Amino acid sequence: MLTAYGAGGGASPAGIAERMVRIRTVVGPDGSGRFAEPYLRLLDELERRGWLRSDVAAYAQEHG
Repeated sequence: MLTAYGAGGGASPAGIAERMVRIRTVVGPDGSGRFAEPYLRLLDELERRGWLRSDVAAYAQEHG
């Protein structure tokens, strides 16, 4: 991508990436909620270890 950026004729890195990437499938949660509890435990542990800011953890817990 850096080479493409250098030869991009003024295009931004985001613009170059858009031309390089095609989204064929979007995978999302299955809606069963089976991973909700383990996900919340992960967030708590990441926050406890200082690897995730508390405001980010709170947002992730709210928006799952």
